[in-house]
Amino acid sequence: KANNNSELIAYYNQAMKELDDFYQLNWIYNRPNIFVLGTKEDVQKCREDMGLGEFKTASGWVGNGGVYVVSKEIYNELMLPLNLNEQYLMLIKHELSHLFFQHVSQFHSRPDWLWEGCAIYLSGQNKYKKKSEKFNGFLKFYEKNIEGNVYQESGFVVQLLVDEFGKKKLLNLIKRAKDFNSVEEFQKLFKEIYNIELSYSAINELWLNSG
Repeated sequence: KANNNSELIAYYNQAMKELDDFYQLNWIYNRPNIFVLGTKEDVQKCREDMGLGEFKTASGWVGNGGVYVVSKEIYNELMLPLNLNEQYLMLIKHELSHLFFQHVSQFHSRPDWLWEGCAIYLSGQNKYKKKSEKFNGFLKFYEKNIEGNVYQESGFVVQLLVDEFGKKKLLNLIKRAKDFNSVEEFQKLFKEIYNIELSYSAINELWLNSG
């Protein structure tokens, strides 16, 4: 049923505008719907119908051109957020960002650290993450479902790239990634665009000197 929550509607409009400004899509027609799932049974049934994995801690995902999120009550139970209202709205913007990424990349979502890093950075979720002293894990997340936590470092890596080089290079990286189908090929693309190696040593040097 239609949800007339004024807070969600206002935030949706704000998030869409901010993401549109960043990704430069001018998304006017067929804008995405947000589906709020009110019970854990609803969440599990939806994920089964969409061919996704078992519901454990997933609080949001994209599919069928829309965004699916658990209710605020379920999110609070799952995540124990420090600021429920703000972090719940960040969740929605995170998932909306994935849809913008899909349009720019022509539905390519590798490497996974870039896919998730853009969503974390643009949703503002770095605010609630412990800032890394140095990076030592994000590069293993080229494919999805690799053991570990892709969310730990990736948002800060994307923030670093935008702060140091601007968003134009990042959007170019996202657009062209679809034509490069291995870690080695993507590394070459990254070096071509940024003129630095995609390695922990190069990224950490940039990170340490960024202040």
